[in-house]
Amino acid sequence: MSSIWYNSVQQSSEIRRQHLYLAEYIEGRYVMLDRRQRIAVFLDRLGSAAHAASHDEAFELLKRTLTAVEDEFSGVPEDPDNHLDDGRLYPPQEDSRRKVPGRPDLIRYRSKGHNTWIGSNGAIRIEELPGKSGGPRCCLDKPGQDGQTVKLE
Repeated sequence: MSSIWYNSVQQSSEIRRQHLYLAEYIEGRYVMLDRRQRIAVFLDRLGSAAHAASHDEAFELLKRTLTAVEDEFSGVPEDPDNHLDDGRLYPPQEDSRRKVPGRPDLIRYRSKGHNTWIGSNGAIRIEELPGKSGGPRCCLDKPGQDGQTVKLE
């Protein structure tokens, strides 16, 4: 398992709550969080956000949420031209967009270490890629506004 993603929604929920307490004010500003902690805050906020009704709404929600977490807790200015080296987390980009064979209702975004699927109904599923410890692991399975989640099989 990658050190940045969590292996179950139930476990990650508890870990996320623990990490939120690490973001405390000291002398009028937030303490910066490490990568793993920022991912935990991102997953918590995305999971708690209102459900999206379409792919485009879900994609914008994901981008807005991750950007806000990074602005608040990374201490690294946004610089998409330096995304590989600056230590900041960035949302999926259009060049990572992949069609899912036989699934016109689903788009997959390939990122380092994980896949993000977004359904036409606004559902979002984020999975860690298979690693040394086994198969893919779900990090987030957020239903769309219609209550349906991404079904991969």
